[in-house]
This record gives sequence, C-alpha cells and structure tokens, in this order.
Amino acid sequence: MRIMTSGESHGPGMTVIIDGYPSRVNIDIEIINAALQARMKGPGRGARMAIENDQVEILSGIRFGKSIGSPITLFVRNRDYANWQDDMASQGDAVDSDKGRTTVRPGHADYAGALKFGHQRDVRNVLERASARSSVAYVAAGSLAEILLRELGIEVHAEVLQIGDKLITGLSDTEYAEIIESVRHAKDTIGGKVIVRASGLPIGLGNYSQWSQKLDARIASAMMSIPTTKAVEIGAGVQAATLRGSELHDELFLDEAGNVFRKSNNAGGIEGGVSNGEDIVVSLTSKPIPTLMQPLNSIDLNSNEAATAFVERSDVSVLEAYAVIARSMLAIVLAEIICEQYQSDTLVQLVNIFEELKGMNRDDE
Repeated sequence: MRIMTSGESHGPGMTVIIDGYPSRVNIDIEIINAALQARMKGPGRGARMAIENDQVEILSGIRFGKSIGSPITLFVRNRDYANWQDDMASQGDAVDSDKGRTTVRPGHADYAGALKFGHQRDVRNVLERASARSSVAYVAAGSLAEILLRELGIEVHAEVLQIGDKLITGLSDTEYAEIIESVRHAKDTIGGKVIVRASGLPIGLGNYSQWSQKLDARIASAMMSIPTTKAVEIGAGVQAATLRGSELHDELFLDEAGNVFRKSNNAGGIEGGVSNGEDIVVSLTSKPIPTLMQPLNSIDLNSNEAATAFVERSDVSVLEAYAVIARSMLAIVLAEIICEQYQSDTLVQLVNIFEELKGMNRDDE
C-alpha cells in the first residue's frame, strides 16, 4: 500500500491517493468524516477551525461502499480558499497583496525552505505546503487504514498524555483549559505529549534484516513527519537510559496451558524491529506551534535586514488534533506493512492469512 498527498493550506483542498488497498473492504464515509471532525477539535485551536468543516469527497477507488482494488483518491475542500483565490491562483501574475511574506518564523520551514527553493521574495510558497493543514490528508488516509485494521482485529487508540510540564491525569478539564487560556493571554504557544497504542497485532510485523524494514524505524519515521513532532519514544523510551537490563527487558513466562505471556511491556510491542504480539506503544513530543502572536526576532529575506517574524492566524495548542494525527500515522504504517508482507488482492484473502497467523505454533519447524 502506497500513499501520496498533495495540496496547499489555502489552496482548493487536500488530496490523498492510496494505492494497493485490498478490494471488497466496506468503507463508511462517515467514519472518515468523524476522524476529520475530531482533528478540528480541542482547546487551543485557532480561528480557522470556525471556517472549515472538513468533509471527504471520494473521487475514485470506492464503489457502492466497497473498495474495488484500484487507487483510492480522497479530497477535502478548503472552505477558506474562497478568501484566497486571487492569492493562490495557479495561473496569471502574482497579485499585490498583504498575504505575501518575506520574513520568516523561527521553528517553521520558512527559512530553510525559502533558501532551498528560491522563494526569498515570497515565503508563502513554502509555508502553504509545510503547513500542518496537510495533516488533513493523513487523517483521511489513516481512517481507511483503520477500517482495514479493524477487519483484522487490530485497534488503534491515542490520547493526550501531557500539556507543557503537566500530566493530563492530574488535571481537571477546567485546569486544562485554564493552562491554554493563560498561554493564549501571554500571546504564546504550548506543546506536550501524546501516546498511541495498537492492540491485536500478530507476531512478525516488520523485519530485523534491513534497517529500512524495521517496524519501529518505520513508525518513528512516520511520526517524525508530523510537523509538530520533536521526539518519538517506543515503549519505555528515554526512561530506558535510567534502568538496568534486569529491570527493563520484558521476561517471558508460560501459563498452565503453555501459552506465552509477559508481565511488562517496556519494549512497546517491538523487539529487534519486529512486532512481538504485545501492544505497540508510542509516545510523541509536540513542540509549541512556531507562529506566535508576540513574534520572535527574525530577518527579512528580501531586504536582508533584521525584522520580527510575521503573525499568521494560528493555534495556541494542537494536542487533541495531534493525537488524532498520530493515531492515523500509526494506522497507516501498520496497514502498509501488513499489505506488503501478506500481499492480498482482496479482504477475504487477507483475513484468511490472519486466521492462519493466529493459529501458528511457536515453533513451526
């Protein structure tokens, strides 16, 4: 299964193409829409969420509610494009507008992207694609991946773990909202952590033979592709540095029926780049959003003079949305690997393979 996305933040919309998705999978469009709506919610989101009402349009690959084996194309319109048509036109000359940008925001792709592609005279050419609005396409594709995973008995869940230096478990909803409002009042932004889990996985996803095939490497790569991610941890993560081997590694035991079980899951469900049958557990760290209402020191790329970063409509916190996006990315990686390892043209073929996997002996020699 291969995925490609396209689209600009204030262009007509976001597109994703999913190739290699098995046929005969029941696709409920409302499942995709529910995930898109969840991505828009949460305290700390910006004014744009009052403009958009993300709904997916299915352009190909699904007929009468079932996948048909051809590439699936999903499109989500940007309602805000109505306010940007002249500035984001694909043809004609650039308009004289206040939406062009020559200063850059520390922490965003603006500076490096402008120098890489020669956009010093209008950084908008960078920020439009680098924007986290692109995650709309990830969530749409992730919903399709989750639909497939559920058919195989695999579930993926995500939740916010921490905001700033405060654990969510110790906060009431009111206290959580108050933290965000205090940051908003200070014209600042705040990051945090989310945790994603996948359960019901078979042993053997991924491969220890090549670095590019390791399950944890592919998960980490996908999670780091989310614009706000600054760190990814599998299982115990950075805490592993503080533990002895005898404390960290998950011992194996046999129950009375001869079934293998463990009393811990510090490996996060992955050993040597391969799933071991335990839940996959991934923690992600989000940086504070780099667009601040009280802008940071910067430079003007056009004049090469000192300046302050530009102010663009933005969020204070994206943690709730971040959890939705991270869940989608984990689902995508798992679905991709499953489709690669257990190549099947139809859902029935894939389900049959998984039934065989569940019945495998620990030693099949």
